[in-house]
Amino acid sequence: MAESPDVKNAFLPIGLVFFLFLVSILFPPLGVVLGLLAPTPMILVYLQRGKQAGLITVALILAIVLALAGTQHAIIFFAEYAALAVVMAEALRARFPIEKCVLLSALCSVVLSCFFLFLAASENQTTVTEFFQKQITEVMGQSVAAMKEMGKPENEIAEMTGFMEKASHTMAASFPAIIAVGSLISASVNYALTAFLWKRIAPAATTYQFGKFILWSSPEQFVWPFIISAGLTFLPDTGLGGLGLNVFVVMVAIYFLQGLAILYHFLESKKVPVFLWSLAILFVFIQPIFMGFIVGLGLFDLWVDFRKIKTRDLPEQ
Repeated sequence: MAESPDVKNAFLPIGLVFFLFLVSILFPPLGVVLGLLAPTPMILVYLQRGKQAGLITVALILAIVLALAGTQHAIIFFAEYAALAVVMAEALRARFPIEKCVLLSALCSVVLSCFFLFLAASENQTTVTEFFQKQITEVMGQSVAAMKEMGKPENEIAEMTGFMEKASHTMAASFPAIIAVGSLISASVNYALTAFLWKRIAPAATTYQFGKFILWSSPEQFVWPFIISAGLTFLPDTGLGGLGLNVFVVMVAIYFLQGLAILYHFLESKKVPVFLWSLAILFVFIQPIFMGFIVGLGLFDLWVDFRKIKTRDLPEQ
């Protein structure tokens, strides 16, 4: 049974839902980024008010999206956000550890996204890969058109067009990994944000126990799929090459999340101000070189143990 939080915080999750929805309507580019956070308010309602109220809230928001944005956007919202929120809320209610909460909710989103993608491809009488590549090409074509309107030189546009054609082929070949990584990151971010907000909405509540993201680490055996898949990527235009590319992208995302956990641990242990926290995370996501550094942190944590987790566990063993 759900805990009973303070009255002054009772409407915070519902307010967050409509705030995100309003921002998405008024500022579409910003709405794309904030859309990743859409499951969090629904999860909070689910935990705060119980299963019935949570399902009603999800259904209500889904109906609003359907009425204002159409069937296609409603399907995307259901597969990527609504289903993820329900599964994660149920996993938290079942007191699952952080790994199961994130993986189960991400897996649900991946399965639904691939299912609806398959239906869309079948309706257009094409394969899923071709359909995915077509969607990517259309988006990239809009970027080329914008470059022409800005008066960019023809040679620069031609180079960008050639790069986009190669990139669209690679991205289409790795579409399962792209969907999986998107769902995994979305689930991880929403788990962390839900834990952060729940401690402030119901600080005395003990019903739900959230694992500490800063202490999370991937299994040591994951290094072997990382190494093997990296080698298979050197076999382009083959079945093994495509499989290796998909596995490699997922493994990079996993080590990126572990690297973030190490960064969070450092910032928390040094008691860095919130402003500098935000600045550090911003640099990580806007600078590819910093993203590579974070992936390296996560990978080499297997041997270096930056957070001294293994040393801390020795007395217990």
